Amino acid sequence: MDINDILEKINQYFPTLPEQYLKDYLEKVQNTVINCYEKEEYQMAHFNIYLLFMTYIYLVVYQTRTLAPKDHLLVIEYIRTYNNREKDLSNIEKIFEYSEVPDSEILKMLSLIGIDKATIGQYKGASKNRDPMAHATGYYVIKDRDDFESKTSTLLDYFEKINNKLLAAFKSYYLYFINQEIDLKKFVQTGLFEKLYITNSEYKLLKNIKIKKLGEDVKKIHSQVLENIVETIDEAV
Repeated sequence: MDINDILEKINQYFPTLPEQYLKDYLEKVQNTVINCYEKEEYQMAHFNIYLLFMTYIYLVVYQTRTLAPKDHLLVIEYIRTYNNREKDLSNIEKIFEYSEVPDSEILKMLSLIGIDKATIGQYKGASKNRDPMAHATGYYVIKDRDDFESKTSTLLDYFEKINNKLLAAFKSYYLYFINQEIDLKKFVQTGLFEKLYITNSEYKLLKNIKIKKLGEDVKKIHSQVLENIVETIDEAV
């Protein structure tokens, strides 16, 4: 299991053009993963991959504000913060504001992209593994490279399965809107596009989405979206 291959795989789940605060964080965490892995500090390497996993969860939750706005507001109202601190989670500016919510709690929001309760329960197991790594427990959860590879493979599997659900929700959302009589400028400025929170995998989906069976007007709108968004990304990367 090559550490650079692991990080390359994870990068497909993050924005093509992240805002600077997110870009800086991702770079620092990934550098820490590499440094710890090369020094055979496998627990710290895995812990930082877990931080990338939770960052991705925050991104997914952020996107549901656009993908399922009504349901998002209904569910987020019942999400508790640490020590029940007051926090308007329905109106955040940066995804890391979700860090005020326990990991096992924010994972409940994955129901908005069609992930069932039992599967969310499996994902919560990752947060239980995190707890002894984040506190001075006196022992190591990940003792060697084999432990690292086993638990990291589990996280990569979670990444992929969540991403598959997210892509399905994203595709449904996109096809629904381009089939409407929409104002293209307004569409481009929706939550996903305004801050360019399109992930690399969503970007790939947009470029390869099949619209042959749709009307000419829809094809025209799709072409305009690609011109206004995708080519902008191409120029920047």
